[in-house]
Order: sequence, then C-alpha cells, then structure tokens
Amino acid sequence: MFEGDFNLNIKLIGEGLKNCQLQNVSGMLKNSAVFGMIPYRLFYMEKNGNVQQTIEDISDVFLGCYKLGYTQDRTLDVGNVYESETPDLTFTTVWEDRIISNPGTKVPF
Repeated sequence: MFEGDFNLNIKLIGEGLKNCQLQNVSGMLKNSAVFGMIPYRLFYMEKNGNVQQTIEDISDVFLGCYKLGYTQDRTLDVGNVYESETPDLTFTTVWEDRIISNPGTKVPF
C-alpha cells in the first residue's frame, strides 16, 4: 500500500477498517515514512457489526519504518551525494542506509 514511500510522512490514526476483509498486509508499510505510534486497533476490521478475522499474513508490515516511535520532525538522509575516500568515487544515500540527519522527538507512550 505505502511500501517504499519515504517521501510521504504518514501518521497512523483511527479505529480500524470498516467493511474490509484484508488477508495479506505483509510489507504494507515497509520502508515508508510512517511516524508516531501504531494505533491499538489498526487492523481491527468490522463488517455489518461483526468482527472480521481474515488477516493471514502480517509479516514485515513495519520493516524499515525508521520513524515509528518519533514525531514527524525525525528525518533521514536520503538522496545526498557524498565523496568516498577513494578518488573520483561518490555514493548517494538511500533510505535503507538508515542515516538519521535529525533524530526527532520520541513520542510519549
């Protein structure tokens, strides 16, 4: 759903999903800029007043979410070009490097 979307800051809020029958949410938020806390009832699904228990795979749903537990001001160094110690060699930072440029503020629990 939002996998790899590290340019869009996403705050998870809400009371769950209505009229849904999700089965596979694996990697749904993987490597995304989701920040804040994970709502208690994020995957609480209801249809016509009945609780839906259809999720079968939730693996890696928050893998690489390096802003979880912090406010929106936490930033990672992505897309900057740096020179290597080797002459004429540069590298560009990516999300998976996990280089924190602004540590941000921890979310109180």
